[in-house]
Amino acid sequence: MIGLLLAPLYFGSVTAEGQVFTAVLCCTSLVLLAGRLENPSSGLSWGWIALIGTALVLPIIPLPASLVGWLSPHRLALAKEFPVDGETVPALLTLTISPAATLARLWNLLLAATVFCLARAAAREPDGARTLTLYLAFTLALLASQEIWRRATGGSMLFPDKEIPVNRGAGTFADRNHFAGWIAAASLFGLGWVLRAWLPLQSARGFRPGTHLGGRGDSIFVLVCVTCGLAVAVYSGSRGGALALAVGLAVWMALLIYRSKRRSRLMLIFLILVGLLCPLLLVSGNLLDRLAATSTDLGRGYPKLALWQQSLAIFTRFPFFGTGWDTFRPAFSHFKNFAGDLTFFHAENEYIQFLVETGLLGVVAAAALLVHFGRRALTLALRDRCAEPEAAFGAIAGLAAFATLAGVDYVTQLPSTALLAAALAGFVIGNADPLSAVVLSPSATSTAVPFARDQTFEPDRLDPDRDAEIDPELDSELATAMVTATATTTATTTASAAGPPPPLGRRRLLFNVAWSLALGLPLLLQIVALWHLIGALYFSPTWEIQARHYRSSLSWWPCATHPHPDLLIAEKEVVLTLPSAERPAATAAVRDRLNRLLWLDPYNGNLRSERAEFDLDHTADTARAKREIRDACRLNPLNEMIPLHFARRTVTNDPSFALELIRNAPRTEINLPHYLALAWQANPSTADLWPLVPDTVGGLTALAEFGLEKKLPRLAANAWLRLTNHLTPSVLAEKLLVGQRPDLAFTLLPRLSTNRADRLLALRIYLADQKYKTAIEKAEALWLAGEASKTFRAPYPASLALETAHTDWLADQANPIAARRLAEKIFQQPLASRDLNLLRTLAGSFPRDLRLTWMHFSTLRDLEQYPEAATNAVNLAIQAAPFD
Repeated sequence: MIGLLLAPLYFGSVTAEGQVFTAVLCCTSLVLLAGRLENPSSGLSWGWIALIGTALVLPIIPLPASLVGWLSPHRLALAKEFPVDGETVPALLTLTISPAATLARLWNLLLAATVFCLARAAAREPDGARTLTLYLAFTLALLASQEIWRRATGGSMLFPDKEIPVNRGAGTFADRNHFAGWIAAASLFGLGWVLRAWLPLQSARGFRPGTHLGGRGDSIFVLVCVTCGLAVAVYSGSRGGALALAVGLAVWMALLIYRSKRRSRLMLIFLILVGLLCPLLLVSGNLLDRLAATSTDLGRGYPKLALWQQSLAIFTRFPFFGTGWDTFRPAFSHFKNFAGDLTFFHAENEYIQFLVETGLLGVVAAAALLVHFGRRALTLALRDRCAEPEAAFGAIAGLAAFATLAGVDYVTQLPSTALLAAALAGFVIGNADPLSAVVLSPSATSTAVPFARDQTFEPDRLDPDRDAEIDPELDSELATAMVTATATTTATTTASAAGPPPPLGRRRLLFNVAWSLALGLPLLLQIVALWHLIGALYFSPTWEIQARHYRSSLSWWPCATHPHPDLLIAEKEVVLTLPSAERPAATAAVRDRLNRLLWLDPYNGNLRSERAEFDLDHTADTARAKREIRDACRLNPLNEMIPLHFARRTVTNDPSFALELIRNAPRTEINLPHYLALAWQANPSTADLWPLVPDTVGGLTALAEFGLEKKLPRLAANAWLRLTNHLTPSVLAEKLLVGQRPDLAFTLLPRLSTNRADRLLALRIYLADQKYKTAIEKAEALWLAGEASKTFRAPYPASLALETAHTDWLADQANPIAARRLAEKIFQQPLASRDLNLLRTLAGSFPRDLRLTWMHFSTLRDLEQYPEAATNAVNLAIQAAPFD
């Protein structure tokens, strides 16, 4: 129970320490109960059990490569294309493409199965439902307080030591869908306890010794926790969580309607649900906004659809045995055809990911389990009586919520949600077990009286307001069974106090011990690995000590992948501190350790890139380093960041290899400037740039802008000319002017419109193309047609003498009035006597004064200094445009 409580509080238990803490508690429960725990017969035949075991274990068994090629041709093709040592294919291969990931996943599945069995056993205990409900309610309260605290403080955390994403995270989960889904399932289960306390379903209840109703005080606490949890879940804005909650509530109501015909109860339950939903509407602003945007998101193309389609395409490559448990990430990274630089850890759909990872064999095995246990759960929901029908129906509704969420996100890949789903499933099956089945070994005198599950019943034969009494209308058979069972309870209690329970059968005991060892030994290895990891992170004063801790951590639990980058950094620093004579041996040892890790995870792109970078920096075998770099690039062929990174690393020492990486990279427009810069650094030739550029607007624009940056105007102009059919004439002409090709821009003049912006652009083209007289004529015609010319062509009153105006201006050169008076006196002088330099100075000091600019222009034009006059005429037209 404490494990279920801690699992969602520690970052969803996705971290190493979170998984270890949760597993320690679950494993401790299993070990303590190994000598007492009896599991009622599952009813599966040995054939189905063998099939399920094969689906679980076969992917990690080394098989001859020829046999693997026959069973899974694409698996052998991958091994040939990406050998670990770069040369040979091993004689033995596993069907999974990552033995390390599959082993870790199998251990997680074993942990979930353990929780299932413990919950199944707890469901048979008189106080099991109450204990489970209170623990989950307390967890709901903690999650709600965490989310409220996070919102109030701007992102700080109460429980885990890791920050969660601000936009997508909620509570202690990195994704709001997982947060809302966990709360929805736990809340639906908690509502069962509330219903049990206030409106019990006596017609669906079977009698069990020691079981009694009550607990209304607990139900109030549970209802408050459920309300708070649902409020923060709705406030998170999770559409997937809202869908899961809606489906779960629908299942809840359907079960209640079917199993209870009393209208007063149904009406009261309906009113309670309405009362529960009303406060949720007050905090549903974010959710309603996201729901309103759903149609827009679907119209633009639901991104998960492409993910699912590509995942199904991967399944067609590995149809029978799949890629292996928990191998979706490397498989999708290699075979995907979109989203090159994004890494998808999951398929965002449990069913599709299960199909990809386990193939048809896993589907058949899972179908056998679902049919067997699902049939029992369905029979319980529709017909059978059980000890805790309200809690069982709440668990079924919670499982329905999880099943719905699994269609749009991943559930079992997250330990906390997987454990809760396993607990709910175990609780349902525990209630579906025969009421006389014994779970915790009783004394020899304990003989429970079974209740016939297939007995025809009439709903509400028991009065819901009389918890412990027998309805007088109840048939005599049921009354006799209850009285006899009560007597049996008394005898059982007396006999139990007289002596210890008898031992289990040898086979069952051995099975429980083996189960405990299978779960506990890997857990012990993970604990030791976690201890060394903590030592590497917090208690390593030197690089050598840190590297030693990382090596020990991976040697104890090589299935972990997160220490790899930090280990390599520490190993590099240690190698650099060694004398030159010792470095070759140390380098070889580091590389051997990397190879051993790759044997367990051969298609880990990060690990292959790290090995290639290590060889590039610390070994003399450049050919091997290049081969490993090419393999790393081909392993994730659409991720352009890998070749871009290694091109930067090699462009100085091996420019030809850097160019090879650039040419073979999946270049996108967003990173095209980086590729062009590296290619120019490797070989400053425009001939090497054109093949890198796609014939798109973005690609050619990037090339043109790169040309301007590198002072290559002809390259820029030629790139823009390729866009003639994609850009408007005015935009293209503007680009050609920037690219210093006014002659090409001049050819576009007939295609320009007659609006003022295009006419101003034409003036600039004439000026740049050195057609000065035409520029002057067009500029004069443009401004004379406007109202601004009436202002700057009118003389400014100036009654002072030229010398006096000059003296006043020299005394205050920042005074525009003094400058204009002086300019007017100069302009009134004969053309030959005008001080052109002084007039130029005055116009340059006040460039916004149109009158000064016009007088300067007129003087230049009259003096036939057409280049400068044309420049002033164009500037004057541009400045006068806003006033017209």
